[in-house]
Amino acid sequence: MVLSYAAVLAFLFREIVFHPLSRVVSSWACDLNRHYFPLEYFKSLEMLKGNLPLWNPHIYCGAPFLGNFQSSCLYPFNLFFLFLPMPFAFNLLFLLHELLAGLLMYLWAESRKLHPLACWMAGITYMLCGAVYLHLFAGHVTMFCAIAWTPLVFLALEKVVDSRELGWVLAGMAAFSLQLLAGHPQVFLYCAGLGLIYVFFNLWNNPHWKESLGLVLLVYLGVVGLTAVQLGAGWEALRECTLGSMLPYNYIASFSLPPEALLKTIFPDFFEKFGLFKYGRPENFWETTSYIGTIGLIFAFFGVLNVTPKSRRFSLSMLGISLVLAMGAYTPLYPFLYHYLPLIGQLRASARFLVIACAFLCLLAALGLDHLFRQTENQRRKTAFALLAFGIVLFVLGVLFSILSPATLSQVLAKPLHLESGSWTPPAQHWASVDLLVSGVLCLAASLFFYRLRDPLQLASCLVVTGLIELTVFANNHFTSFDWKNLAAQQSAIGNFLKENPGDYRVESNLGDRAETGGGSDIWGCDLFIPNRYGRFLAFTQNIDLNRFILEFVTWPRNFSRTPDLFRLLRCQYVLSDGGDHLEVKELPGKILSRFQLIGQWEKASGPEEIFSRISDPNFPLDRKVLLESAPNPAPGTPNPKGQVKVTDLSSDKMEIEADLPDAAILVFTENYTEGWKAKALPDSGQSRYEVIPADYILQAIPLSAGKHHFVLEYRPGLFVAGLWISIFCSALYLIAVFVFFRRWIDGVRRKE
Repeated sequence: MVLSYAAVLAFLFREIVFHPLSRVVSSWACDLNRHYFPLEYFKSLEMLKGNLPLWNPHIYCGAPFLGNFQSSCLYPFNLFFLFLPMPFAFNLLFLLHELLAGLLMYLWAESRKLHPLACWMAGITYMLCGAVYLHLFAGHVTMFCAIAWTPLVFLALEKVVDSRELGWVLAGMAAFSLQLLAGHPQVFLYCAGLGLIYVFFNLWNNPHWKESLGLVLLVYLGVVGLTAVQLGAGWEALRECTLGSMLPYNYIASFSLPPEALLKTIFPDFFEKFGLFKYGRPENFWETTSYIGTIGLIFAFFGVLNVTPKSRRFSLSMLGISLVLAMGAYTPLYPFLYHYLPLIGQLRASARFLVIACAFLCLLAALGLDHLFRQTENQRRKTAFALLAFGIVLFVLGVLFSILSPATLSQVLAKPLHLESGSWTPPAQHWASVDLLVSGVLCLAASLFFYRLRDPLQLASCLVVTGLIELTVFANNHFTSFDWKNLAAQQSAIGNFLKENPGDYRVESNLGDRAETGGGSDIWGCDLFIPNRYGRFLAFTQNIDLNRFILEFVTWPRNFSRTPDLFRLLRCQYVLSDGGDHLEVKELPGKILSRFQLIGQWEKASGPEEIFSRISDPNFPLDRKVLLESAPNPAPGTPNPKGQVKVTDLSSDKMEIEADLPDAAILVFTENYTEGWKAKALPDSGQSRYEVIPADYILQAIPLSAGKHHFVLEYRPGLFVAGLWISIFCSALYLIAVFVFFRRWIDGVRRKE
């Protein structure tokens, strides 16, 4: 079974198998090269130095790193990036998790005591279904890793309810924990929420429901304990970042599943073939494609129509709930959930519930295929005629789509499918026609199999082979990779520019997070983990409110429309743009501030509006005066302080500072202020206590008295420290429980012998 899955993947990934170091799975235009490569690059450099990075100084003028779940610093499989070449590590990560997804789906189906062929089909369908496989195209590294654990999550919850055994409690904790640590909390939260609904369904009429419910709650509690270090850092970051507050409804509602997109369950390219025409609803095809193939859907219908509710075990109910939630803004329920259900207001792309929907759809398909082995001849004949009729209808529609004009199709389909007027182009018409014809032919072939083949195993085998070919063709047509040399060339171009223009400055770019791969720092990035204060500041510089700023600039990296003088506060010296085969550079006027600046003039101001209004005044001396929200202690002794400051970077989130000042002053650090930054005096320091306060609303300020100073400035949020100790303690308990479980298991095996 493992070898057969591996063989299918080897065929699909053949380009990577033969060029593992030069090509990488994913589209060049998507997330891997602009976000995940810089993220892994920075993380690997820091971890190889022995530092678990809590802060990333290279994007957004500094932002939480470990607290950003997508950093996935604690995910075991990411150790690949420490020891393997970057392109090879990405490819290996994708391949292993694709294989893992299939194996875990196989185990879930096998737990229902289904025929091995049905279990095998469930695994291969989940591996290659649109809701899973297409995220390879998008380069969604963390999401793809999290998706792979979904079948094990629901399998473990089932077994905990049924058997109430320690082994399944431990398996559930592991599955949920790995899903969270993989770096995509949205998938984890969706599975955790729907997992509880699934548990309550299965507890219905369960005589041991109290014990089972207690063990399920123990699973969830264990996950919190095991991942407390990640949750603690994440909670601290969320409190001070834009993602932690309710985001604009239009932003959150984007990438909901349009109801008509359900046609893509068997017609994957009915609406578009990589953007060849403009679809009337905002979507990315990897978010809204629920494709499992014509054969897979036939099996699923068998599972719904012929398998008893007891055997289906609420799979149909979970499928329905998942699809309704996936439709998001296209249902009247979504505004209520947005306003009243915690976290929904922070999670975009409700279409990602399709991952869970497709898992249950694959399970229904396995149940349907298993039922074939018990069908009577009369039932097979009826199925054959039904498939014949359906196949003829699809084939005729395919022919009509191929001969009618695009204008006629646009007019006929615009209203039911929400297409923009005149958007139905010849390429779109071609692919829609191909989808219909292929599905029609497959239904006709399945009809022939049902009519002619009497042996259930022969019938099932022919259908499975046909379904495998269908899924493989789909996966092959949607496979893409890019040349790693292109990314390396861009990294080299950034590095060369920084070497030719040395200095302690930042840039503003539309390169995603890639500036840091060349050794630079960017005032922008491509993630929602933007410190709140900083987000408000940038929105002010673009003369728009924060909600509009998120809608216009966060969705996709782009250069700012305005580069005001205030960017000097951020040490922004250049604007870099991707010019295709070259790097476009624009130098900004004015002298930027230093990384650490001694300032003697200060005034008290309250609220961002007042501060932004005053510092944006052309006459405001940004390099000599600072606006504070509270009086500094000690207060500066002279308007133009002198002195020496020496900074030694100990890590990405920790530095040692020595200063010798003849007069008291305010040391301004041109890095984003968050409450997690603390200053601690060393024994030889002349000042016993240091306080980090916000300066000009976004930066850090440390009031210093006259004399010698020696202290450490470090980003170390309190919940991270508490979470670290909780995780250590719970991990020790977990390992003891694992030892006890295997000891009992071995003793049981010996007794049987």
